[in-house]
Amino acid sequence: MIVHVAEYLAWIISALLGAWMVFDAVKVSREHPEEFLTTSVEGTDELLASPAAGQMLSPTEEETA
Repeated sequence: MIVHVAEYLAWIISALLGAWMVFDAVKVSREHPEEFLTTSVEGTDELLASPAAGQMLSPTEEETA
């Protein structure tokens, strides 16, 4: 009996998480243009901090570094 209840609860939680993911995807796609969502500079946080100079680099300096 308890196994059946746990199984149903797991399916309900799974369905809720799936619905939340779809809702969030639609919300984000409406708030931001496709170009913004598909363009990224990975590792920006790590690359902007210059440990040798002890200062922050601008994004243009980052590309040449």
